[in-house]
Amino acid sequence: MIRGVDCLPEPIKEEIKRAAYEELEDLTKRPINQLFITELSWCLRKAFFRRKLGENRDSLKTAWNFYKGIMLDRKWCPLFKQNQKRATYQIPQTDIVISGKLDFIYPDYERVYELKTIKNCYYLLKDEAPKEEHKMQVLFYAYCNGFSKASLIYTDYSEVVRFDFEKEDIGSILKVIEARAELLYQALLMNVPPEGKQSSDWECSECEYREACEVKYVKSEQGSSV
Repeated sequence: MIRGVDCLPEPIKEEIKRAAYEELEDLTKRPINQLFITELSWCLRKAFFRRKLGENRDSLKTAWNFYKGIMLDRKWCPLFKQNQKRATYQIPQTDIVISGKLDFIYPDYERVYELKTIKNCYYLLKDEAPKEEHKMQVLFYAYCNGFSKASLIYTDYSEVVRFDFEKEDIGSILKVIEARAELLYQALLMNVPPEGKQSSDWECSECEYREACEVKYVKSEQGSSV
């Protein structure tokens, strides 16, 4: 038995990489004051290195993760009249602009939805809670479009889990988003990665920027220039 995405025939693997990466913007060329909400939801060090080093577009594993989400979006989002709607927010008294695209609104003018494909829904079911970074993202979309209701739909292509949000303190969440945006902006401006590891151990072990991050982290801990 052969297991894993690497066992697929070459034409399928090439199609996965093509479909996954053709829609991704080269963040190394994007102005540093124009940030995506998804960047602010991740580990900020990962966001920093993605801006500086770009995507590893030869990575089939990374492409596969993107591909599953893209295929779901293409099938489900067009079922709704209001889909792929842009959300934009400028932090007051700064040039920093945060943006993103929500998946769909349903019913019309009532609730914002965001679709997420993940490796396994087990921990969502165990904890009975969504990932905080995803909650931040969908509530940002709701705020920017004037909604008070939002939902996250997760699937691992076996299980489906939905979390609904109403009457959330979006103001406090927005303050967190603003603070993270300003941290990332200053890091990019000064060309110094944000301090500290901001992800769980398994996220660090799976991160494509792990080697660069660990080198920079050690140097910054020792007070060396980075």
